[in-house]
Amino acid sequence: MARPLKLQENKREKRLTYYMTEEEETRLNSVAAHLDLDKTKIVAKALTQFMATLENPPDGLKQARHEKIMQSDNEPGHGYICARGHAFWLEWDWPSPPRSCPMCGEQSIKHTWSGRILKGF
Repeated sequence: MARPLKLQENKREKRLTYYMTEEEETRLNSVAAHLDLDKTKIVAKALTQFMATLENPPDGLKQARHEKIMQSDNEPGHGYICARGHAFWLEWDWPSPPRSCPMCGEQSIKHTWSGRILKGF
């Protein structure tokens, strides 16, 4: 059976040529072999991470970043349970693990899962 066609918005038709030194190519090859990823995927991920960490991104990038967050139907999070059985979750960007249960104040808390949380509940 033939592979299904890619959606038009998922196609990558723009090309970029990057010339590396021997040392840079050796490092990229070793990272690609270690992670078992294609070199282009590593470069694409590195570029995405670089743009996400810009201190003062251009206005178009800021708007696109916020629109993507607002339009998504799920978000990453972490689930916890206290010793009394109250289950709760926190968003992935919460600054530190919880110190007590938000429902009863119990200090004995265990991390139960990490994953995606559907918005709208």
